[in-house]
Amino acid sequence: MVISVDEIIEDSDLAQAYTILRTTGQFVNGRWVQGEEKQIRAFGTIDVLSDKELRMVPEADRASGSLAFYSKKEIYTTRNTPSSSLSDRIKWRGDYYKVVSVAPYGDYGFWKAIAVRMTGD
Repeated sequence: MVISVDEIIEDSDLAQAYTILRTTGQFVNGRWVQGEEKQIRAFGTIDVLSDKELRMVPEADRASGSLAFYSKKEIYTTRNTPSSSLSDRIKWRGDYYKVVSVAPYGDYGFWKAIAVRMTGD
């Protein structure tokens, strides 16, 4: 029996709105040429990292802040596909976060992304 926790992900008492920024592009003559950027509205739970998760983040990035974003919409890290894509970025409360790791919980109805803050104090 599989327990579905996807209802908790978008619970109005726990979840918040954020935007997933997805960029496509390709390498042309050794240079990255950026394609379009999609803005995907998301609504999900946002949480601080556990000690174990925080150890997965490079030490230099720990000072800037890291969060776990839960979503019923798929979130990606960098991947090699016909339309290559960079890691998704997430915009939340005016700051941008780069997705560094995604737990593949799609079978359970959600994705969990560990993201490092790129902007802010």
